[in-house]
Formats: sequence, C-alpha cells, structure tokens
Amino acid sequence: MKVLKVGDTQKAVCYKCEGVKNTTFDLRDVPFSDGSGIVKNILVGVCETCDQVIAIPHQSTPAIKKELEKHK
Repeated sequence: MKVLKVGDTQKAVCYKCEGVKNTTFDLRDVPFSDGSGIVKNILVGVCETCDQVIAIPHQSTPAIKKELEKHK
C-alpha cells in the first residue's frame, strides 16, 4: 500500500466533471452520504477542476470506521 500525504497528486475519475482529472490530496471534513455524521480531518483526493472530494485513500479507512462505529 502506498502511503499518501498532503500535497501528493495523481489522476482520478471525477463524476461531476465527467472525466479523468488531476487530484491533489488534502485534509477535509467529509460527511456520510446518508447525512448521519461527518468524519473530520481525513486525507482525501480533491479534483483540481471542481474542488470536490473524488478519492479516499486506504489510510483514511480507520478514521472512517471509527466514526461509523460511534453512530451505530
């Protein structure tokens, strides 16, 4: 597994822009899709064109799991 850090870049599919776009990794607060909570300050890939979160690296999974367990 490659460990990513803030400022790393790669390409990912952005569904809002409808194409493969450059992505920069940054720390963001990300809400759950069902609106039940929010995961604060996790590393995510952000589309450089539209500023949407389009990727979540594996290393952010433990923080997401911990927050999900709080809400169950």
